[in-house]
Amino acid sequence: MWRRTAAIAALSLCAFAVDANNSKITISKSGSTNTIGFEVTLDGGENATIRPQSQPARPLKLKSSAVTAFTKAIEAAGPLHALRANHCMKSASFGTSLFVSRGDDRSPDLNCADQADPQAAAIKKQAEEILQAAQKASGVQTMRRVY
Repeated sequence: MWRRTAAIAALSLCAFAVDANNSKITISKSGSTNTIGFEVTLDGGENATIRPQSQPARPLKLKSSAVTAFTKAIEAAGPLHALRANHCMKSASFGTSLFVSRGDDRSPDLNCADQADPQAAAIKKQAEEILQAAQKASGVQTMRRVY
């Protein structure tokens, strides 16, 4: 009985360790009335994917220095879900949300991040820079066409 309990405990710890070391980071930006939502998934190096809403993912390359700096900022912040963010007022038509995920850990909406929290502000700034670089590198347009 003890061996089975120890084995189950060891497997549980291994599963947690694998999730805690998940190197993939996803930055998600919701769409609005005139923009298409999209997400960028980083693999920890130069390789990434961008997936515009309702479209397949497209591979791209980003500067590894930007990805490394972003990863370090996330690691320094601790659990993403613990970042400070308040509820904030947004336009129903033009407001967007910005989230960062790593494994099962997801930030609050960084567009509502508490500016008194320097870690949340730094992660938001770097996430926006990576989104812009990914859009430029992939040629993805997020403005909706007006007919």
